[in-house]
Amino acid sequence: MIGRYIGRLVTKVAIRGMVVLAPVAATDQTHIVDLRGVLPTNGSYGYRPKEAIEGLVIHHTATAGQTFKRIAEYHVQVKKWPEIGYHYGIGWNEEGKEATIYMFNDPLEWTNHAKGWNYRTVGCVLMGNYE
Repeated sequence: MIGRYIGRLVTKVAIRGMVVLAPVAATDQTHIVDLRGVLPTNGSYGYRPKEAIEGLVIHHTATAGQTFKRIAEYHVQVKKWPEIGYHYGIGWNEEGKEATIYMFNDPLEWTNHAKGWNYRTVGCVLMGNYE
């Protein structure tokens, strides 16, 4: 699914102030665990046309021992956002043995993840601290 929306784009990824151009591709073997409807919510975000998506913003949780459920609770309960702010997350599976891609929001929804860039980008968060 992500390949349909982003695969044809050249993605601008901000890494410590630098902009790196990188092609994005997905394969039929890509397995994504869908957590839509599972994580805490308080409403929903609005939708945008796929032509509005210009890039991907990659975040990291910058913490140890964090879970995507706790992040969603923080975004919904403290920040008062309708849902978790990211579209995708990459973290360890339940056994802690294999990296897993999780879907939190439809890529066509605009979400709160990068002020000033929310409507034009898809947000992905990596579990861990990469500073």
